[in-house]
Amino acid sequence: MRDVIFHEIMLSVPPDADGCECVAMAMLGCSTEVAFCRVGVDSAWTRLDTKLEFSVGFIVHCQDKFLVIDCTREISVYSSNAAGATPTRSSLPEDLLESIGQHLASGHNAASFRSACSPWRASVLFTTFGPLLLLSFDPDSDRVSFYYIPEKKVLSKTLPGVRNKVACGSSCGWLALMDKAVSMTLLNPFAGAHALRVELPLVGEHIVVAFSSEHVSRVHGQWILHPTNGYGDTDVAGRAIKLEDMRDIFFHEIVLLAPPDTAGCECVAMAMLGCSTEVAFYRVGVDSAWTLLDTKLEFSVGSIIHYQDKFLVINYTREISIYSSNTASATPTATLLPSLSPPTGLYHRSYLESNGELHIVGAMVSMFHET
Repeated sequence: MRDVIFHEIMLSVPPDADGCECVAMAMLGCSTEVAFCRVGVDSAWTRLDTKLEFSVGFIVHCQDKFLVIDCTREISVYSSNAAGATPTRSSLPEDLLESIGQHLASGHNAASFRSACSPWRASVLFTTFGPLLLLSFDPDSDRVSFYYIPEKKVLSKTLPGVRNKVACGSSCGWLALMDKAVSMTLLNPFAGAHALRVELPLVGEHIVVAFSSEHVSRVHGQWILHPTNGYGDTDVAGRAIKLEDMRDIFFHEIVLLAPPDTAGCECVAMAMLGCSTEVAFYRVGVDSAWTLLDTKLEFSVGSIIHYQDKFLVINYTREISIYSSNTASATPTATLLPSLSPPTGLYHRSYLESNGELHIVGAMVSMFHET
């Protein structure tokens, strides 16, 4: 129904005790018009011409006005108490943008607002509308969904940049994507139709040979897996590596030290490999290729976390290597820290940085039951 009739209704103020003194404006399914109604005054909805060239994208109520905005960021402004007010196109001053950002009704509105353009994105920080979880998506589609935790809702977006790719991490509000050629792309899903994409270099075969526990080769631009049988014999012909298997063999996760700037530079990335005590390191705008770093850990890396301007690399026995963020002129080196001591009975551990604190996430399992 929402896609065909009223997609969204915005109120000027909550209705009073008698259900009156409330002005409502509705965004239609796909139209340059909006619907308007004054509770207790109008007997029916009235269609208003927004004078916008393209379909309305969303409606915001701010400072006693309805702001009607289309997909090209053109704006019509209506007074909340004047049904016949003539809309005028305008650009919004910075203080008004910030005020709108503070009054967005939902995470969906905040995400749409940030997608409009750079000034709008800057007025609503990504962290202000709560964490989003990227749900599994079909690589044959350009549609992705996010679970918005505070509202317990699923938000869907069209992102052409995800087609034929698999996600290999999300960091600082950006998605890390990998294709069959093991080419990596950083994509901001809430940066609008002309989203800035940062291309990361291909993974060279010499790096894959250095860390992969599997025998792989590259033939005519396609990666081939050569499995070994129980007698140590290698399948020379091998098989093409499927997209869904890329993370287990190549880069399992990419973590950023900070989001890329407007030019796509000043970004430092670290990658957790499929099964290795090493990590891969790359500085956008500085390095021409990925560099393998020795973590000095005894067992394979299990997690990488960006924490207080540092990379924390943690293995499956909870040993830690720390890398400082001062990497502009030199390749970082690892410094070992004491192992973490999680609560007894905490299994399937992962690690999360939130509001400057490091959290251990897992499931508490009791091995004994009282009789």
